[in-house]
Amino acid sequence: MSLGFEEFLAGFPPPVRLLSNYLRELVKRALPQSTERVIPSWQLIAFYVSSGLKTVKVGFILPHPATVSFGFEYGVLLEDEQHALLGAGERLKRVRYLSYGTERDVNAREARRFTKQAAEVALMPSAMRRHLLGLHRSLG
Repeated sequence: MSLGFEEFLAGFPPPVRLLSNYLRELVKRALPQSTERVIPSWQLIAFYVSSGLKTVKVGFILPHPATVSFGFEYGVLLEDEQHALLGAGERLKRVRYLSYGTERDVNAREARRFTKQAAEVALMPSAMRRHLLGLHRSLG
């Protein structure tokens, strides 16, 4: 049985629920064709895009007791001139994320840009993405 979004978010404080739902709407606006799913074992909401027969995970919304992480599966490959994305210091190999405490903390334009970019990267041919990830590791 799959867990519904409201049921999943019910275990978090109201501000975290509101922020999580705000980010869900932001994803829908940036990627109208996206789908989302609660992954209870990871305690997150994942969002996906499809191209033909291929469906790929683009990113996730990960609620915490006081904040929400808004992450991207191949975040290391996103253009991040302002160094807004977090995760490099945690030695995450490919995921990068933004962390928010309230809706006011969200730079919606930046979050939409990262979301659209993340979908493009996720939909790349896997050989190209592996090559780019290899280049990133060799430079890091």
